[in-house]
Amino acid sequence: MILSNESIEKAVKEQTLKIEPFDRQSLGPMSIDLHLNDTILQQIRKGIIDPYKQETMDCFRSVKITKENPFVLNPGACILGETMEKLGFSFKLGGYIGGKSTIGRLFLRVENAPWIEPGHGWPTPRPITLELTNIGVNPVLLYPYMPITKLLLVQIDSSPSYLYDDVGRYSDGQMIPQALVQRRDCKACHTH
Repeated sequence: MILSNESIEKAVKEQTLKIEPFDRQSLGPMSIDLHLNDTILQQIRKGIIDPYKQETMDCFRSVKITKENPFVLNPGACILGETMEKLGFSFKLGGYIGGKSTIGRLFLRVENAPWIEPGHGWPTPRPITLELTNIGVNPVLLYPYMPITKLLLVQIDSSPSYLYDDVGRYSDGQMIPQALVQRRDCKACHTH
């Protein structure tokens, strides 16, 4: 079940959902707008990235953006960003990152895998990492704290047996990709 604006507010009041800061004006009928934080990670050329080798993923530089100095996202370029808001999801809730129509009409695609599991940022809220791609033909300026995406919240039908932050690869809030782990019992993994 997707939560309405009233249910989102109720979840924040009951502390089954943490949004810091929480702004009522960001609520839509069944979503809440999230804003781009002021630091992004820009990928730089360093050679082949091997998803199984962490040392090959050292190909990002941190860029601080300001209102006076926004980031220019060129056509075909991709960056990692994060939400200004810090979020915490109890065992009762999950989330889905969806597009904002104004941002989509600029041909800016914003993703986050796209599901947010129960237990993300629980009990200590943290930002959500976003993948931003310019699929248009014109550069797009990215400003800190601009509305960038919508969050839809879903109620879980029963408590999961564990929470994301208990086992999640990114439970430390890191934006840089983590190497995949080869499982001994995975036949497909042995082809690597």
